[in-house]
Amino acid sequence: MSKNNILISVLLLLMLTSGIFLWMGFKDLNDQRKELNNEKDDLDQVRKDLKSKLIETDSLLNIQKTITDKIVKEIPQGNPADSLHKLIFKYKKNAESVNKIVDDPEKLALQFEKDGFNALINNQFTIALDKFMKAEKASPSFHMAYEISRLLKSEKANLENPAIQRKIKKQIIDKYSWRAPVDLLKKLRAQIKE
Repeated sequence: MSKNNILISVLLLLMLTSGIFLWMGFKDLNDQRKELNNEKDDLDQVRKDLKSKLIETDSLLNIQKTITDKIVKEIPQGNPADSLHKLIFKYKKNAESVNKIVDDPEKLALQFEKDGFNALINNQFTIALDKFMKAEKASPSFHMAYEISRLLKSEKANLENPAIQRKIKKQIIDKYSWRAPVDLLKKLRAQIKE
């Protein structure tokens, strides 16, 4: 064998060896990538779970604050013990119905949706935006909550302008009224006709 043939054989052997090492390295990198993707998916799920719990907690705190505010307003003068017993009985019934709503994300979303439509009727567009966003968070893809909140966000800088308010109400009636509360939708339609 000549020196050239030996040199070529050695080079081919080195290239083959380096190719094997590269292939093994790529295989290890691919395995590590798959493992990182699995960990990312796990972290995404934890994030979604935490977000859901945060939304639920926020809703409970809002409901608790509303009830507390009502209790404070309704405490009459006179014997505090009698007043307290009456209020406890009254709000115990309310608390049971609130717990039923909170346990069902769709009922919670429906309540936020109704609050959003009432805010629109009262020309409180910033509050309406907040309520429709909460409806979407409570139950993603609930009725048209996402679309309405997106519409309100797009006009956020002009929500106090009566012409913009009328335009938004008309768009909601024309495009985003699917499964909206019928009684509230009628009130909104009546405002557009005025």
